[in-house]
Amino acid sequence: MIKIIKSVCAISFIIVIILTGCTNATGKGRVELIHDKTVYKPYEHWIFSDIEGLAADGIRLSSFALDYDPDLAKGFSLLDGIPRSDDFSVLKKSAAGKNIDELYDCMIYDENLELITRDGSIKDLPVGFDVIYLIFEVVWRDKNDQNGYQYIFKIKE
Repeated sequence: MIKIIKSVCAISFIIVIILTGCTNATGKGRVELIHDKTVYKPYEHWIFSDIEGLAADGIRLSSFALDYDPDLAKGFSLLDGIPRSDDFSVLKKSAAGKNIDELYDCMIYDENLELITRDGSIKDLPVGFDVIYLIFEVVWRDKNDQNGYQYIFKIKE
């Protein structure tokens, strides 16, 4: 009986992953940084989905996650550094039918992915770091599903 339950759970998880892949490909919005009419695109990192009651979890950015997830490590390593500015604005745009359910304050990490602050401001970036990472977590939601993403920007001096 326990083997049957484990098999059903494993199959359900695979179905969620397949559905999540389809959902993640389209239908969400975007988060971008803007400075002097230049638009900077982030690395988009999926962290969870809940589709009609079936849930799947990814992993949030951390030094552990970079070791664990080769796709995340590759995308993270390809991030272009954005020149530091105290005059950024954030564009949050939802896709048709999607709403931004939550946009957390900007989380700021140092170059070693140690948390500097969970409630940072793009108008008051910390000084004394060659590189910092700005991370926005967003939950996109419609009537049937929700998807969580981290939008990661690399800022350099």
